[in-house]
Amino acid sequence: MYGMVNLAIEGLLTERYGHSVWQAVKDRAAPGIDRFLTMEQYPEEVTQGLVAAAAEITGRPMDEMLNELGEYFTGYAKRSGHGELLDIIGSSLPEALNNLDNMHTRVALHYLSERSGLAPMIPGAVRGLGRLFDTDATVRQVASPMESSGTAGKIQITRETFELIQDEFICEPRGKVMVKGKGELETWYLVGLRPGLATPSASPP
Repeated sequence: MYGMVNLAIEGLLTERYGHSVWQAVKDRAAPGIDRFLTMEQYPEEVTQGLVAAAAEITGRPMDEMLNELGEYFTGYAKRSGHGELLDIIGSSLPEALNNLDNMHTRVALHYLSERSGLAPMIPGAVRGLGRLFDTDATVRQVASPMESSGTAGKIQITRETFELIQDEFICEPRGKVMVKGKGELETWYLVGLRPGLATPSASPP
């Protein structure tokens, strides 16, 4: 995990809870590290430990702490002089969501999104991107039950999501499927961004 993520945790805790809280979290989760370097890679257990310690010390549920961190991260990257990391993902929220893999390549955020225990960070990150593009973003997490009825290598979405993104994204109808805990739902496959909506800045470096 790149140090930039750990520095975002430091910034969040210092700004919203006070320096003493951050110091207590760091002393517990990373006592041997003097300071984090932005592009230095650290064991992912360090990041997980920082979040766990932050939740315990502040008394906030882990899900809420991760959600807050996700929302904070986008603004932190821009304020900290790393706006170029955001420039590579596009100029609108739909385009940014379609190109998040480009950002993953730079700061290794895929480690977060692939671990169910850290999944609450993702809705916060999407809302943070929404603020960046002056767009309201409402996130409803349905990934876990949808995965059980999905197809390998494809992104499956519900009608609710389809109606929100159909103008910006190409979606292929799949039909009705049984989704665990939700019953029979009409679903689509997300194919990609519609031609003409992408900008050169969204191209991988």
